[in-house]
Amino acid sequence: METYFARLLNVSSSREPDYRPLHEESFILVRASSEKEARARAEQYGRQSAHQYKSVDGLHIKWQFLEVLDVVLAIDDDFKNDIMELSGWFFHDLEMYKKLRTTE
Repeated sequence: METYFARLLNVSSSREPDYRPLHEESFILVRASSEKEARARAEQYGRQSAHQYKSVDGLHIKWQFLEVLDVVLAIDDDFKNDIMELSGWFFHDLEMYKKLRTTE
């Protein structure tokens, strides 16, 4: 079994007409014997993590899984130190990256 790093995409919804959906990119570690198995397990986890609740504002909020964005073999799964690098993403356009990472 190896350790894989997976990114999942989730979205919130509400029946309220003015509700603005919130998206979440979540990160999980998956133990699996192949990337294909890791992707399947990540998708199963995402589907099972769907949930609903009533917010403090009284809104009925529903979170649902959309897709597995990425599955990669963890760079190091021997977590003996206080810090471990899981994965990394490479990109050319720093300005576009900053726009994607900016919160409203």
